[in-house]
Amino acid sequence: NPEVVEGCGAAIALLVRDHLFVALMGRCSAVLCEVGDDGRRIPMTLGRGVKTGCMGGPSATSPDVLTAQLSAADRHSFLVLTSSVISNSISSTELMNISLGYDLQPRAFCGDVASRAAQAGPCTAVQVNFLPEAPTQVEAVPPPTKKAKVAHTSGATQSMRLRHILVKFHEGPKVPEEPKAKWASRSRLDAEKILRVAIAEIRQDRKQWKKPPKDVTE
Repeated sequence: NPEVVEGCGAAIALLVRDHLFVALMGRCSAVLCEVGDDGRRIPMTLGRGVKTGCMGGPSATSPDVLTAQLSAADRHSFLVLTSSVISNSISSTELMNISLGYDLQPRAFCGDVASRAAQAGPCTAVQVNFLPEAPTQVEAVPPPTKKAKVAHTSGATQSMRLRHILVKFHEGPKVPEEPKAKWASRSRLDAEKILRVAIAEIRQDRKQWKKPPKDVTE
């Protein structure tokens, strides 16, 4: 349909040992994160998909294929595949800045990226983290001893271990057979947004700690 301007696209990433192959077709792009000697995250654009033609116009049937040789995980941290809505709304440098708040948390990172570009239209983001190679022999480390709650004589809790942050959500219509049942009115996207804000606040609080608690360092 010549009147459709959004188009479509496909992005494929293949990792063979230390070589990364990326094939892009249509409206999508790929960005590789490279960590510099100073610790800064530098975006490496691996290309933008070849635009496919519409009816009556030129068309491209061969994808844009690029390759990159990866170093250790601390040098090349992750790969981001995005649709054109995101690449047109968020620069590759901004993607690196957003990733600083979500180390090894691809779902939270992609959710943040997609929510920022959602006003421009439907979009997709996929993050692939490169993990360091596991050592050949791993020594069994016993888990840290769980600490019981410490309470004053008055019964007030002095300290406790935080285990979970639970945010309820619901997808789909409410069950008519249970009109008085407790109902989570927020959607899954709203719940994930709340959790991303909580993650950011917790990390901001950690930066203000003069001496991190032992439980956090472990």
